[in-house]
Amino acid sequence: MANSVFTERIRREISIESFISRYVQLKKSGKRFLGLCPFHQEKTPSFTVSPELGLFHCFGCGKSGDIFTFVQEIERVDFRRALEILSDYSGIPLDTNKDSELKQKEELYKLNEEYLNFFRENLKKEEAKDAREYLKKRGLSEQDLERFELGYALAGFDNSLRFLLFTPEKIQLALSLGLIKKRENSSGYYDFFRERIIFPIRDKSGHVVGFGGRIFRESSEAKYINSPQSLIYDKGKTFYGLYQAQTWIRQTRKVILVEGYLDVIGLHSKEISYTVAPLGTALTVFQVRNLKNLVDKVILCFDGDRAGKTAALRSAQICFKERLEAEVVLLEAGKDPFDLSREKTKLEILEIFSQSQPSSRFILSEVLEKKNINSSIEEKQKAVSSLFQFLKEIERELDRQIFLQAAAKELGLQFSVLWEDFHKGQISFQAPKVDIKKQLVIRSEQESKLLKQEMVILAYLSLYPFLWENLEEEIDFFCPESNILWYNLSQRYNSSEEIDPASVVTSLQESINKVFCDCLFQLKESKDDNFHELNLAFQEMLLRHKILKIESEFTRLEKTLSPEERFNKLKKFTTEKQELESKIRNLSLSQRKEV
Repeated sequence: MANSVFTERIRREISIESFISRYVQLKKSGKRFLGLCPFHQEKTPSFTVSPELGLFHCFGCGKSGDIFTFVQEIERVDFRRALEILSDYSGIPLDTNKDSELKQKEELYKLNEEYLNFFRENLKKEEAKDAREYLKKRGLSEQDLERFELGYALAGFDNSLRFLLFTPEKIQLALSLGLIKKRENSSGYYDFFRERIIFPIRDKSGHVVGFGGRIFRESSEAKYINSPQSLIYDKGKTFYGLYQAQTWIRQTRKVILVEGYLDVIGLHSKEISYTVAPLGTALTVFQVRNLKNLVDKVILCFDGDRAGKTAALRSAQICFKERLEAEVVLLEAGKDPFDLSREKTKLEILEIFSQSQPSSRFILSEVLEKKNINSSIEEKQKAVSSLFQFLKEIERELDRQIFLQAAAKELGLQFSVLWEDFHKGQISFQAPKVDIKKQLVIRSEQESKLLKQEMVILAYLSLYPFLWENLEEEIDFFCPESNILWYNLSQRYNSSEEIDPASVVTSLQESINKVFCDCLFQLKESKDDNFHELNLAFQEMLLRHKILKIESEFTRLEKTLSPEERFNKLKKFTTEKQELESKIRNLSLSQRKEV
């Protein structure tokens, strides 16, 4: 029977554009390929293939999907037969032999070890002088560098190709690990890690499974880049520093969870050696379940700014749901654990950790947005709404009751009333069953524009998962298609699943695919991956969405209102719109200042 290893190898090793070009004559255009659609008659190419997304999409007929969907559609076969066709084409065995998989893993571990030795030797070279100075300036000792095996990726695009990858087999292994990439406009490959400080990532058994690379000069590039998922590396199940920390974790039965590589190294340097960090993502359910086998308690230590509080809240909620005792330490805004390790003694740091608060108390305070018995009626209503939304995600009835009792006391409300209201409004945990065809009506031009804008927002969240961390509130969508897609994405995010646009698209109803894929492809073509600019553009899109919703809502209600009601409603909507437009202007101003 086909397994996930096979499908992952197909996605990783077969480029979707090269396979589809067997059926469609494709021509490169920017980051994508264009051709005449094989699924309907057309004279002007509207069929698009994106290697980055692993998707095809026709802007004409709306057909969309990944390489598996394409085979099913073009050959008119079921999924199993599509796998067989791809197996014959690629030479990858459909029924993966366990022994061959183990052998391949050993080869991947071995190559990663060779790269690690290469990176470590590079750090000693004259070309790495600036990198060594940077590390010294940050306060890292030779012992720190040795313990965590830091290295350096030299400038240039072909260092590993010249010094490590002497056979076609090694090149394929390096490609599957993401250590090299295929050149877009010519044949050959180039190094993924270049002119960066390298942090090797070992699993619990000591195997090198991946690398993180940090820029140390002023640059428009991302500060950190990381090895992609591979046969031996799943970042959603792995921790940085666990290999070095596991002895102390077993002895103390607790772990300190921080955000980054340097945070881990800094606390270890102060002999607080039961410290680890997730790898480029928020804490996942799978990571917490792995910790449950090792520890009795987690101490979550984050920066006290808004992003840190958001990350702490989400991590605390996951620990609570998984019944792993957790405590939260929020540092002074702008300070992180690495700063702490440079400025404080071990005893001073432990004193700060001793002032942690239980995760349940922290969760309640953040969910209620620090509202209390003295807050206004409107503030309490908002806090209760936020609380109810949180409680819907908790499975155990007793836990819900405990939170409601604590919230009632904090807000000065009757528990019985809160309990009754929560259960009256409680929604099903099942996916909403919506008959799109019945709900789709002829839309006004305004509503069509709103649908397009909502799909752009959802495309942002599909392509750039880090934007989820910056969401201050749940998005209230206007269109039923948007709500279904929002449910799909938020379920993946809340379950700590990787949001892969290809799998999202193939799981959607056909009536949603068309507009969403249009937005997905257009956004990927027009935007680069500058985190700051993407975040500003996304925040502006959210504000413009609220304006459009206000206008659509007023248009919908206008004919049913009396003149007096219409005047009051228009006055209210105008004020809200002006406030949102002011926020957009402030965003644009901050963007110009950054430039």
